[in-house]
Amino acid sequence: MAITAYVKYGLIGGAPALDGVDGAGLLDGDVAFAYVSGFSYFYVLDDDIGGAESSPDKITPDANAGDKRWVLQGIILPNAGLKVLDTNGSHCLIIKPGSDLSADRILTITTGDAARTLTLAGDVSISTFAATMLDDAAAGDVLTTLGVSTYAKTLLDDADAATAVATLGLTATAAEINTACDGSTAKNNHTHAVTGANLPDIVVGDIILLQSLSETSHQGTTYTKVKEIQIKRAGTYRVSFDLMAAVGIDPLSKGRIYKNGVAYGTERSGTSAGYVTFSEDLAFVVDDLIQIYTKGTSASYYGYVKNFILYGNDPLLGMVNL
Repeated sequence: MAITAYVKYGLIGGAPALDGVDGAGLLDGDVAFAYVSGFSYFYVLDDDIGGAESSPDKITPDANAGDKRWVLQGIILPNAGLKVLDTNGSHCLIIKPGSDLSADRILTITTGDAARTLTLAGDVSISTFAATMLDDAAAGDVLTTLGVSTYAKTLLDDADAATAVATLGLTATAAEINTACDGSTAKNNHTHAVTGANLPDIVVGDIILLQSLSETSHQGTTYTKVKEIQIKRAGTYRVSFDLMAAVGIDPLSKGRIYKNGVAYGTERSGTSAGYVTFSEDLAFVVDDLIQIYTKGTSASYYGYVKNFILYGNDPLLGMVNL
């Protein structure tokens, strides 16, 4: 069976358009090329497809059509690609697939009812995740795709600092926040004070923290301060001191730990036989004065004190376990 090829310059409207070819002479498989307003169409005649005409997809001969219809065909190109001349006709833009396909696939480009321009400055690869964002209809949908919480989105939606402050539940005004964050003022010049109140408490231990080792004494029967250390860290300290009465003279002396001028530790007794070391674990707060008071047992007797030492462990430095 011979196949006839037709060349036409219109699709519908009678001769010389495609539908002007008499259906009586058309055979299944005939082909037609139509050129309309600068566009090219390729058709194959199907002699039993029937159905209503729908230009340009399906064209019905005006005469003796029966079930014969011209059916618009896609054009299959080799992998060399579709070549489109550039703006000055000197080179071609070649469009072709870059991978093997397991089945026929459709690339649909939807521009909407307007002219569009796609400009690519470099190679572009769109991941599956990025494609989900490109499919999102609004910025809020993109934030949801990115995993941004509903609360965070309410903050991002705020039009100004004052609204953001309200969203965050802060009581400061926008002006106060602006002043605090201004790079010319507080932001770059703010000082954070580190005090004992900011640090963990000292705990009982055997590390020397502070000490006053010199010997000092007091004569008389009234407790008098002879040693004092002010602390800047709260906690429990091991307070140690050496106590003695005058060698060969005083039979007995007394010594005691005081806190801020008030007796705090256990009263201790020293003898003329030599220095005896006493220690006690006691709790203190920041800025407490840890003191050693001493006295003799008569108006002419002395109490001697030396090696006043505060021991402890600082949790910031770690703890010795073995």
